[in-house]
Amino acid sequence: MRSRVPIVVSMIVGFIVGAGGGILAAKVGSYGGEGTSRQRLTKEAACDKLTQQLQLTPSQRDSLNVILDDGRKHMKELSQVFRPKFREIKAQTRDRIRGILDPNQREAFEKIVEEEDRKREAQKKADAVQDGAKPG
Repeated sequence: MRSRVPIVVSMIVGFIVGAGGGILAAKVGSYGGEGTSRQRLTKEAACDKLTQQLQLTPSQRDSLNVILDDGRKHMKELSQVFRPKFREIKAQTRDRIRGILDPNQREAFEKIVEEEDRKREAQKKADAVQDGAKPG
């Protein structure tokens, strides 16, 4: 039973991180089709890909740019509203997990959490660079 705890904790943390991150990461520029991982396409790359795959006219491409800009703006506004609640739920969930762990398990859990947080920060910085914003 003891050997399963780190696995279960990893799965729970992964679910929390994945669910929250997935929802927030579903920004307009994330169109990528099959085989894409968490890496997002820039708006321009998404436009290029859709233009090629759908054989869009120049007018349709112009309209697509406007639609993507508008969608990105609304998704950003929405993420600003929900991000604090996601953080609160994640913190509460982590605290509840800590409450069921013995000291050794808690130490291992903290390492898992730190690693997941580090990965998420690195992804946020990469996304910011890709979006043309300054990281940090």
